[in-house]
Amino acid sequence: MAIEVKAPEKIKKGGVLEGTVIIALDKDVKFRDVIISFDNTITYPNPCTKNFSGWNMVSTSQPNLEKGGSLLNAAIPFKFSIPKEAPPSYKGEQIESTWKLNVKIDIPLSFDIHAEKYVEVKR
Repeated sequence: MAIEVKAPEKIKKGGVLEGTVIIALDKDVKFRDVIISFDNTITYPNPCTKNFSGWNMVSTSQPNLEKGGSLLNAAIPFKFSIPKEAPPSYKGEQIESTWKLNVKIDIPLSFDIHAEKYVEVKR
């Protein structure tokens, strides 16, 4: 069972992140939805505010997949426009900003299937 995320390792603010999610499962799986998101998490050392995420881009409608059907193999293209005001990736002593592509296959009455890939957002 595998999900592979094909996307660039780095992208500039104001650019477009394009790629493909390759799904190759061992058997047909009934699924509710395939959700692809590109999320930013900012981590602070303050114990009261552990993680903060102000940037979340989601692509939920997959035109080549019938929701509620079964899934075995698929290649799903995605595209996210990165706003110029989005925070870049950063790791410092007091703060860290990371960007991650997340893929979730929502399976009813069972464990969901997940994959992720970190992408550096440059200034």
